[in-house]
Amino acid sequence: MGWNVLPPSYNMKGAHVAEAEGVQDILDKVHRKKIDLSDEIIVINFDDYIGESTQAEILYAMRKGKSVSYAYPHVIRDWEVGF
Repeated sequence: MGWNVLPPSYNMKGAHVAEAEGVQDILDKVHRKKIDLSDEIIVINFDDYIGESTQAEILYAMRKGKSVSYAYPHVIRDWEVGF
C-alpha cells in the first residue's frame, strides 16, 4: 500500500497558481490519473472548504467507484447527492 498526494495549487494570496501559469488542464489530467491509480480518496477539507477543482476530482473519483472520505467532519453538498 502506498500514498499518493495531490497537493493544493494555491499561493498565499489565494490565486490559483495552475490557472495563472496556464497549466490547469495538465494538472487536471495528472490528478485524474492519480485518482485512477488510487483505492481511496481522502479529502483534506480544512474548515469544510472544498473548491471547484476539488469538487470535480471528488465527483470523478465517485463516478469511478472510489471510496471518498474526509479528514474533517463534512456536510454533504448538493453536488454530492446521488453517489
